[in-house]
Amino acid sequence: MSQKHGVREKYSTACWAAVTIGLLLTGCIVCAAALWSAGNKKEDALRLAEGYAVRTEALLDSLSHKTDVLESIVITGRGEISEEAFRDLAKSLADGEGIRAIQYLPGGAVLYCYPLEGNEAVIGNNVFDNPRRRDDALLDVDTREIALSGPYSLTQGGLGLVARNPIFLTDENGKESFWGFSVIILDLPETLNPLMLEELETEGYDYRLHVITETGEDMTIAGEEQIDEKRSLSYEVSVPNHTWVLSMAPKNGWVNPLVLVYLLLAGWIITALSALLVYQQQRRVSELQRFASLHP
Repeated sequence: MSQKHGVREKYSTACWAAVTIGLLLTGCIVCAAALWSAGNKKEDALRLAEGYAVRTEALLDSLSHKTDVLESIVITGRGEISEEAFRDLAKSLADGEGIRAIQYLPGGAVLYCYPLEGNEAVIGNNVFDNPRRRDDALLDVDTREIALSGPYSLTQGGLGLVARNPIFLTDENGKESFWGFSVIILDLPETLNPLMLEELETEGYDYRLHVITETGEDMTIAGEEQIDEKRSLSYEVSVPNHTWVLSMAPKNGWVNPLVLVYLLLAGWIITALSALLVYQQQRRVSELQRFASLHP
């Protein structure tokens, strides 16, 4: 009786050892698979974010540089352009999606604006008299480069960006002096429509394009007002004199739970089969030993 009990105990120990090893191996495989899956998905997300960042930078750069055309006309006319000529030129430039207005600012004050309808309130406004615009305007003059300011709550209403190009004229003695600005006003988020950021939703991501404003506010430009920061990754988008951030978080997490479930089931099945094989092997060995003892 005690011999049979010892045999059963031996079987049980061997089976539990096989089960323990099998479960440990399953756990290790599942953890490794989870890390591998999450790593691959994050790499894919970063590549996706990089693509959108490049497209965003190219779009805003192309829109901002439309002010170069007006700058050339101003320089050619030595600072003089008729309202009719400005209107015709601005009309040809305002063909991009999200372009709210094009402005002509000698000395920093708005003299002309296209279209004028709906923008009457900005005529005569001087950018250097506006506390929220003054620092950016002075920076534009110092750097002599196109700068993108905002997002702002615009005088005309709504949210927008201001692409401001400082213009300098050269006199007959070769001396340069600041003349004013050519400006393009961009509506948000309409300006970004060509990027089709909403396709990130169909790719399975919540997203948020945002920026820290001059006042320290974390302002949403496009996408969700808030996403899970703990689950998100972020990619910087370089725009003229600013850095935006594209944050993305997978709707269903970085790891596909179905993959883990399948691996767990496979691990449990393999563990059970392994334990059964060990049990049968131990039983066979025991029977052979008993047979050998009975037939020396």
